[in-house]
Amino acid sequence: MCNTLTNPRFLEACAEYRFKRQGTVPPVWVATIAVPGLQPIEDAIAELDRKISGLQSERQLRTVDMELRVAYRKLLYEKGKAQLEPIVLRGLDDLDFGTTPSEIVAEIHEIDGRTSKGSIAGIVEVKGSKKQIAQSEFSPLVTKILADAEVKGKFSKGILVGNGLCDSEPKERLGDSVFSPHVLAGAKLNSVALINSVELYWICCSMLRGDPVAKDAVREAILTTNGYVDLKPFSGKSPF
Repeated sequence: MCNTLTNPRFLEACAEYRFKRQGTVPPVWVATIAVPGLQPIEDAIAELDRKISGLQSERQLRTVDMELRVAYRKLLYEKGKAQLEPIVLRGLDDLDFGTTPSEIVAEIHEIDGRTSKGSIAGIVEVKGSKKQIAQSEFSPLVTKILADAEVKGKFSKGILVGNGLCDSEPKERLGDSVFSPHVLAGAKLNSVALINSVELYWICCSMLRGDPVAKDAVREAILTTNGYVDLKPFSGKSPF
């Protein structure tokens, strides 16, 4: 291998870098002067630029696809309204719930969304916590259901999706343990379905894999259950 410091092309490049700033600014007419062999080089560069642009556009599209897919992981660790709520609604839509965005009921109560498909309309509440989902996080939903019923003249099903104990490994918090005993009891008394967001993630993974999922059966199980809804029997192979 030749010594870089004595390579003529390297020395030429260094000299050009050093002295090119000392050159005269080319006049406008210079661009009109033909240089033999220049056009094929310019054409090759233009073709590379087109390919690079196309690859960049394709990369942007694939990046969006990746971000949409990765977002499902938020069901396992997020807590806030801005992050957890949208992916919960998307997961419910994957089950054909036909959700709607958050809205204000009776001018004072904000609900996180509604479901429009199935045997009964539902009102969605989304909660995340490092601890169990507590009574203080559950009870506002009951108030919202009552306020909505007064406005609409009919009761909707309460659906609380909880990401409780969210700092723990997902496989360690399956089942109803993410909800406090008071929430489990209150849900049975007030016609509220409780969904563990880890299990919602599990069933979403099954759908993303293309596994057969009985969406109608899952939807009706949620809409007709008071208390914790076990999604595991519908979900196939565990991702954990």
